[in-house]
Amino acid sequence: HVWRNGSAERRSIDEAKALLAKAGYTEGRDPDTGGPLILYYDTAAAGPDSKSLLQWYRKQFQKLGIELVIRATDYNRFQDKMLSGNLQIFSLGWNADYPDPENFLFLLYGPNAKLVSKGENACNFQNAEFDSLFVSMKDLPNGEQRQRVIDRMVEILRHESPWLFGFFPKAYSLHHAWYHNAK
Repeated sequence: HVWRNGSAERRSIDEAKALLAKAGYTEGRDPDTGGPLILYYDTAAAGPDSKSLLQWYRKQFQKLGIELVIRATDYNRFQDKMLSGNLQIFSLGWNADYPDPENFLFLLYGPNAKLVSKGENACNFQNAEFDSLFVSMKDLPNGEQRQRVIDRMVEILRHESPWLFGFFPKAYSLHHAWYHNAK
């Protein structure tokens, strides 16, 4: 996607191929080997319920001539790979602990990078402007100034794209009428 006039616009396959060519991977080909560019997707979720999603990812990369290799592993090995930075593409999720943008933005704060401090910045995103804004945002009270800082941080993330937002599952639970203090 590219953000234009405050809205996300899906990029065409041709645009994506042009960006690949600009990066030296014309038609998704590795210039060193002449073969397809191979990217690795590490996952701890490789059961039957994940199979269709992983296959869909493969098909999307194939449209660009890229071979996506799925590397399934157990969760402990997956964590080791994250701590050592030995992965290219992976999926993680996050549930907000409290209702504030900081609860998501801290996940991309440079000093929290897994490789730097074993922190929660799993993609090891580093951006000096983002980090500076994050520090200033933390101490600002809710209001227009804080919102402007947050908006700029989100703009940086939209441009840099350290994350790809995949899907947003919802969970429901049913309770008996006699069960209280739950929503």
